[in-house]
Amino acid sequence: MKKVTLFLASSSELKDDREQFELFIYRKCKAWFDQGIFLHLDIWEDFLDAMSAGGLQSEYNKTLKTCDIFVLLAFNKVGKYTAEEFSHAFGQFAATQKPFIFTYFKTPTTTQNRDDLQSLWVFE
Repeated sequence: MKKVTLFLASSSELKDDREQFELFIYRKCKAWFDQGIFLHLDIWEDFLDAMSAGGLQSEYNKTLKTCDIFVLLAFNKVGKYTAEEFSHAFGQFAATQKPFIFTYFKTPTTTQNRDDLQSLWVFE
């Protein structure tokens, strides 16, 4: 069985989107099981019980080093932790050609918070 590990990075505002992505991956996992492919998805909520000397973010960053695919979802903002995860994934890709990186930008809604939108524009 070939295991393909995905890491999904996104801010808390995209909880529903993460759940839909998780469901999509689960369905693909079932469909590809007979072909010998297992999809393993890591999302930040999976780490909430982890204990780490460097904090949870250091656990996310360690996981990024071993994933095959990194997916970033952005909406009204790109938070500092999501940007940090992207930076780690990009650095890992530059060094090892893994993980493959995909970024998806959901059309932002009108928001009163200019800093959030600014973080999105800077990241793009």
